[in-house]
Amino acid sequence: MTTAGASPQASRRFWPCPAAPANPLAGAKAALRRPVRPADRGPQLHKGLGKGSGVFGVDGGQCPRGHPERLPKKSPKREKRLEEKTVFILECQGRYALGRRGDKGLLAGLWEFPNLEGLLSPQQALERLEEWGLHPRNLQKIIHRKHVFTHIIWQMQGVYASVEEPREDFTWMAPEEIEEQAALPTAFRLFWEECDHV
Repeated sequence: MTTAGASPQASRRFWPCPAAPANPLAGAKAALRRPVRPADRGPQLHKGLGKGSGVFGVDGGQCPRGHPERLPKKSPKREKRLEEKTVFILECQGRYALGRRGDKGLLAGLWEFPNLEGLLSPQQALERLEEWGLHPRNLQKIIHRKHVFTHIIWQMQGVYASVEEPREDFTWMAPEEIEEQAALPTAFRLFWEECDHV
């Protein structure tokens, strides 16, 4: 059918299009419901993951399922070594006995109070002072402290005593000299801080 005055070519150019579907999204929803799997990779995704197959561990090795004891384990934390010490805080004429630690090892080159390995009884401590030639006038007090290093724990007791004469085996410092010149490590400063209460 042609319109009056219009050429056949013009009529064919404006011929009506086929009717659109009632729901234009129906086709798109149907396409989304269809599973999509690459033809060249899909069959390989689950290859070897059947019943009883293994999974890969953090080290690249294969760890069979159901065997947690074969999974990589963190090594147990190393326990700190315990050392016991008796520290002497010795006073003579208002000055205190100090010594320097060796050039190697823990707290190398730092100042320290005289000390011995082990926890001595009061009688043993007095006997050791006599052996050092430091005739004790009295044993003032004994206190206990603990200091923790990265790999060692020092369990310490501090023996406070006054002696009759200073010995040249030690360096004797006044309290102000200790504060200004002797950088005591924390392990020994724990006992120095108690001197005000002696």
